[in-house]
Amino acid sequence: MSVREPWRIVIDGHPPRTKKTSNVLARADQRHVVLPSAAWRRWVKLARIQVCDQPATVGGTWFLTGWRRERVACRALFYRDADRGDLVGYMQGLADLLEQRGIIANDRQIISWDGSRLLKDAANPRVEVTLEEII
Repeated sequence: MSVREPWRIVIDGHPPRTKKTSNVLARADQRHVVLPSAAWRRWVKLARIQVCDQPATVGGTWFLTGWRRERVACRALFYRDADRGDLVGYMQGLADLLEQRGIIANDRQIISWDGSRLLKDAANPRVEVTLEEII
């Protein structure tokens, strides 16, 4: 059950990518660290987040404070440019992008991925996301 209206966003500008495919091993100080794939880092850098129907009652600060603490359900439709990758990899990459961009405080807030799907749209790759507060 949700207290507020679901929040719908579209992430476009570059085809979605998984985070853990083709990880890069790098050296930091005296140890090795695993970096996310270059394709995922490029996606995060180039991704445009567009709010589709933000509830009018919340106002302009909602983007910064709206989903920062609540448990949320995330429904994501991944429109890919090609049939590659697995759903779990795309969900992990999206959750990390949402956290990195400050839409959610921590990806552990996402407790449901019901309705998420892998689709293909080579002409217009994107991710359509619906976030809904769970109480």
